[in-house]
Amino acid sequence: MFLPEIRPDGARDGPPMQGAGRRSARGSPPPVLDAVPVYAPAAQGLSVRDLWTALIHRPLFLLFLTLSGLLLGVTAAVLVPPTWRAEGLLVIDTQELDIQGLSTIRSARTVEPWGGRSEARILTSRELVEKAILDLGLQFDEHFNATLGRSLLRTIGETAWLPKMVRDVALRLSSEPVVDEAVLPDIVEDVQKRLQAFSEERSYAINLVYEGREPTSAAALVNKLMELYIGQEIGAKRAANEQASVQLRQRVAELQANYDETLAEIRAREAETGLLQAGDRSFRAEELAAIAAERREVESRRQAVLRDLEQIDTARREGRTSLLSADLATPRLRGLWDVEAELQRQLAESRADLGPRHPRMLSLQDELTDTVAAIDQELDSIRAGVARQAALLNDRERVLDQRLGTAEQAAATTALGRSELDQMRDQAASQQALLELYRERYEQTIANLDLFAADARIVSRAAPPHKPSSPGTAMMAAVGAMIGLLGGVGWIAMREWLHDGVGTPEQAADVTGLMPLGGIPRVRTLFGGDAKLGERVVHQPGSVLSETLRGVLFRIQMSRIDGKRPKVVMVTSPMPKDGKSSLVVALARTASREGLRCLAIDCDFRRPKLATSIGVRPSLRLNDYIDGLVEIEDVVTRDPRSRVHFLLSRQTDNCTKSFLEQKRLVQLLDAARQHYDLILIDTPPVMKVIDPLVLSALADAVILVVSWREVSRKVIRETIRRLEATQCTLLGFVLSRVGGDVPAAYVYGGYEADEG
Repeated sequence: MFLPEIRPDGARDGPPMQGAGRRSARGSPPPVLDAVPVYAPAAQGLSVRDLWTALIHRPLFLLFLTLSGLLLGVTAAVLVPPTWRAEGLLVIDTQELDIQGLSTIRSARTVEPWGGRSEARILTSRELVEKAILDLGLQFDEHFNATLGRSLLRTIGETAWLPKMVRDVALRLSSEPVVDEAVLPDIVEDVQKRLQAFSEERSYAINLVYEGREPTSAAALVNKLMELYIGQEIGAKRAANEQASVQLRQRVAELQANYDETLAEIRAREAETGLLQAGDRSFRAEELAAIAAERREVESRRQAVLRDLEQIDTARREGRTSLLSADLATPRLRGLWDVEAELQRQLAESRADLGPRHPRMLSLQDELTDTVAAIDQELDSIRAGVARQAALLNDRERVLDQRLGTAEQAAATTALGRSELDQMRDQAASQQALLELYRERYEQTIANLDLFAADARIVSRAAPPHKPSSPGTAMMAAVGAMIGLLGGVGWIAMREWLHDGVGTPEQAADVTGLMPLGGIPRVRTLFGGDAKLGERVVHQPGSVLSETLRGVLFRIQMSRIDGKRPKVVMVTSPMPKDGKSSLVVALARTASREGLRCLAIDCDFRRPKLATSIGVRPSLRLNDYIDGLVEIEDVVTRDPRSRVHFLLSRQTDNCTKSFLEQKRLVQLLDAARQHYDLILIDTPPVMKVIDPLVLSALADAVILVVSWREVSRKVIRETIRRLEATQCTLLGFVLSRVGGDVPAAYVYGGYEADEG
């Protein structure tokens, strides 16, 4: 919106103008009237302010797209099959399988210390998924096997009231349900796509999530996968324990064979004379070296066993079973430790709520006491076994000492006698003791086969969900509405970006070369339509719109053409719907309010608008006067809302050049000049008909009404060219339907009398 400002010194702001008007031939140019531009200099591209203005001018369009997007979102939510999210949770526990006397045998699957991400991948593996599908029989479920669903063709084929020929064709074209191994890979792949197993960093918890088409089967699949995983873990543990049992059994068999062989040698020696004569000294030396080496080995083993005994005694004395090494703790002892820890945890949790004599507390205390007793008993058993081994090694060391002494004596005396036979009996006794020790361990391992647990446990089983996870109707509606709104904003932004219209008085001045007379703001009704400017001027005389029109009128009055003030002013526009007719009515009523005698003539004989604008329907029109049927005073219409006189026209197709150039129209204007201070002529758009070019010869000056951001610059330039070809005087231009907020420093208005 733009208002003129007259300065005393004649200086001006804004882009240079070519005078108050531009004329082609007659007269000298009138004095320059400057203006204060409301808008900043034209910027390149689309500014945020321009975009915002364009958006607020199209609220119904944006509302329509938003509601359309919302409706599409709701429709999509209704049509898209729902999915159900089933979720289970399990925790990974790292365990070791430890058998005394053997190297540590770990579980077949261990977990990295930072989490169970590798285990999560196992849960979604193809092998495990396929086994779960087969165990649950999901290949026979239509929610998993798409070939089992009733297709449209099969439904048509089974509809009894349809013609038989149609049903037969539909059945032939429909695919038969497939339940065989060929469809199983497709089912597995589809399940894997919908299955997720994830674990956070440094967490042993694994979330297993499946989004299926049916809630019960989705929950069953998640639970089955967790059960199969745990069963797989237990199987791996059992396999490792069985492997340890096999190794112990083999060792027992070897010891039994050695013991039997020693007994056979003893019996053979006893059958002999019982004496063994020495051969030579080198043989005795080798025997002594072998006995000494064996004694050193036995002593080293005995020291290790004594350290184990000391470790067991220290752990029992200090009450810290954690001091036991991994080789000493049996699987049974580990299980008892876990039970003790669980009982202590339950006691700690119950102590805050229950008294010490509560039955629950007493029961837990008794269970804890029994467990501690079982742990002590197991420790006693372990210590007894280690002590027996120490005793055996001690006996073996004594035997070796004896053999060493005997060998030395025999070497000295070159006679073994019956001492060698005694040594063989001692060796047999040691072998028998070692055999019994390994046999006891083997039996213990067999007894503990069922004590091993899996590396994971289910914390939360999946339950059938009560409502689908997707699609969410509210979310789909919100997304659809947002897409519609953003699409509307994008369309408006693109349209504004590509539009070639003028958005500021400076841009219009650059295109037309004319002086800006003012900018008329767009006035909208409550429902978004354009309000009538003439009505707004009458009801709100102190508004910004009214003050702006006064500025336009003042500019016209201050203009000079050949030294005279223009009386007859033709108002035209490049294209239809630029707001020229509304401007004529509003400007005429403003002039009347300012005390001017004003006449408004509707010379748009093709689409007359002034009668509709002021709300009157006279029987006699300007057409009747031009045709010579009536006189001028018969067709003058008084405005019911002001003192303006109107000459209203009737729509006619006989709007030729000769019709517009009749002498009666010229005589009318000559007579009007004597009675009125200002005569406004409303004419058709320049780019549509030649009427304004013909009528411009009757006017003192021409005002061009340009619609804000609607008319392209090419059209405006062509309009100016056509008007200049008639050698008319172009007074200036008015921007109509200007949108956006106008800074208060650059407009007139808002200075009414104080109330009271």
